[in-house]
Amino acid sequence: MNPKCPSEPSRQRGQPTAAASETAFALLDGLWNGPVGLAVLDRGLRFVQVNEPFAEGSGLSAAAHVGRTILEVTEGRDQAARDEAERVEDACRVVVETGRPFLNLTAIGWLPDGRSREWLCSFFPITAPDGLVRGLLAMVSDATYDREREAALARARDDAERSRALLDAVV
Repeated sequence: MNPKCPSEPSRQRGQPTAAASETAFALLDGLWNGPVGLAVLDRGLRFVQVNEPFAEGSGLSAAAHVGRTILEVTEGRDQAARDEAERVEDACRVVVETGRPFLNLTAIGWLPDGRSREWLCSFFPITAPDGLVRGLLAMVSDATYDREREAALARARDDAERSRALLDAVV
């Protein structure tokens, strides 16, 4: 067999080699165990599986998410949290209905200790071979520190401009 020959059946799309499969599983394992919150939801927007960073953001265990919707996970929280959960569910519905990703939704959330967080959320369709959307993958990262750094940078720029203006006035 010539591994560079694209016409050979073992090289057709959809038939990965053992090495490619191993690489794909290593990549998925690395992503799943990394710092980004990941969740798999079915077509009904019920959690199938979540990783630990995702669970930490909600204050529930990973297992406590399974079978529940985003709104059900926010039961008992204040109206602002429920409104934000509805907004996220709406974005997820768009993905299931259109089969297209919904990228970079900014959502405000609160950790169990009450600290406010800003989350950057992207949702990707999970499709069956026939093209039917089976569910979605949610990727959530905490953007709070990024926003705080951006605000600090803006303050530093403002301070520098004020200092220059003051120095110009003195001179």
